[in-house]
Amino acid sequence: MMHFPINYTFLINVVDRSLFPNINAWMEKVEARPAYQRMAEISKPDGMPSPPEPLPDSARPPITLGN
Repeated sequence: MMHFPINYTFLINVVDRSLFPNINAWMEKVEARPAYQRMAEISKPDGMPSPPEPLPDSARPPITLGN
């Protein structure tokens, strides 16, 4: 599933999450699914693990949307 790598990319500040509203909506749908919630309960009984330290904004690669 692509949820983990996309979420991790957002957590470590590689890209600006606000640039991808469709991906954010998809992630919300995935997290709302009963199967995802069951997986989270089993694999993370104490809640979500602490995210890594975010990278500084200057570490983000430049993103050009469109051509």
